[in-house]
Amino acid sequence: MTGSILAATTLLASLLAAGAGSPARAEGRVEVESRAILVGGAWIHLLAAGERGAPEVLLLHGARFSAETWRQLGTLELLAANGYRALAVDLPGFGRSEECPLPPARFLRELLAEVTSVPPALVSPSMSGRFSLPLLAESPELVAALVAVAPAGIPEHLERLQDLEVPALLIWGENDRVVPRRHADELGRALKRSRTVLLPGAGHPSYLDRPEDFHRELLAFLGEIFAKRAAWGPGERISLSLDEADLQEVLRSFARLAGFNLVLDPRVQGTVTLELHDVPWEEALRVILKTHGLAVDTEGGSWRVDPPVMP
Repeated sequence: MTGSILAATTLLASLLAAGAGSPARAEGRVEVESRAILVGGAWIHLLAAGERGAPEVLLLHGARFSAETWRQLGTLELLAANGYRALAVDLPGFGRSEECPLPPARFLRELLAEVTSVPPALVSPSMSGRFSLPLLAESPELVAALVAVAPAGIPEHLERLQDLEVPALLIWGENDRVVPRRHADELGRALKRSRTVLLPGAGHPSYLDRPEDFHRELLAFLGEIFAKRAAWGPGERISLSLDEADLQEVLRSFARLAGFNLVLDPRVQGTVTLELHDVPWEEALRVILKTHGLAVDTEGGSWRVDPPVMP
């Protein structure tokens, strides 16, 4: 038992230590890296967050948006905080990327070869379906999973997508007037390992209309696909010695080590000073949450932590 306690304490301490293999952070937030790479002779801009070597998620975008949309929505930081390597790309001719002469599927194939080390989960809303769906049809082995957010181009590629085994989460807005809901049904029947989620009251860019619901569904799906192994099992006993540790960092460390998805309101701020010996990690977490008056919602398999409600 003592070895388990010491190992857990060491793991938590290493995650809280500055520069101990975790992504750099500014003022308690995940740092988002901006860079450009050559793909097909064109400079392509992308944003990246999270540790290299973590499960990878590539975020595409719709015609009215760009990689920056995912930063503004908080998706990059959220994925990084939950143990993923998040990459958001400006597709050719959008954002800060140049036009590229390559056909969409080939462009995406060459982009993956440049920026990913293993097949990523691909998040593909709206217009970006004209890139993701032909790639999926031609080279399904390059994609670990698909998160299709009312993507364009379903009828053109439906026949080639029949009976593919790639896991897929299909997300549609209840009030989408751009991509008909029947396309979700058709895509769901084609992809054998898919499920569909309808976001109530949302329009075509459902992830913008219902970001909390979108993020909850995304994290739950990714957790299933990548099956992150928890360092701490249920009831595992730990000891903690924390002196003014950043509250957000402590909560993120618990999420990583205990293997749960965390949706952390950016207004959750503060420090943790505490000594606990040989207690279950769940009890340690409850003490931290109660001490700071934090509200927790575990609906949908994720832990959403909100700041205290002021009277």
